[in-house]
Amino acid sequence: MDWSHPIFICLLEVIQPQTNMQEELNDNLKNCFEFFKRQAMSSPSMEVVGFLGLKDEKPVAKMVKNRSPDPKNYFAVDPLETLNFKSEHDFLAIFHSHIYGDSQFSEWDKITSDNCMLPFLVYSLGEEKFNLYIPEACEVSSVNLERLKDLL
Repeated sequence: MDWSHPIFICLLEVIQPQTNMQEELNDNLKNCFEFFKRQAMSSPSMEVVGFLGLKDEKPVAKMVKNRSPDPKNYFAVDPLETLNFKSEHDFLAIFHSHIYGDSQFSEWDKITSDNCMLPFLVYSLGEEKFNLYIPEACEVSSVNLERLKDLL
């Protein structure tokens, strides 16, 4: 059996999630934003993706693999990876970068955020700024949403 076949590699990625993705525990959310900004700037040719949450009331920023077949224009995350993060953290937002254009959210971004019921945080390389989309039905507390908005 050829274990190097793409189907087996894909299965192994699902069974054995990436462990080399960076995670940073911080004293404040501003440092998490800076961490995401650095990650976006270090990968100007494809959208990067991460999760923002709280663990024991401390902010956590974690980068995850962009699983989109077209990472220059879109991002996708592994649902299992999302659920694992959610089981260990108070989820605050899903982060991704925009390598082209501005920090405005596409219709796809808005629909996906609405379906996840989680805010999307974006960093635009072109504008060098963050933006936050908050879905109408949101699982994040209003206190934590205000904390995020204050950093924009």
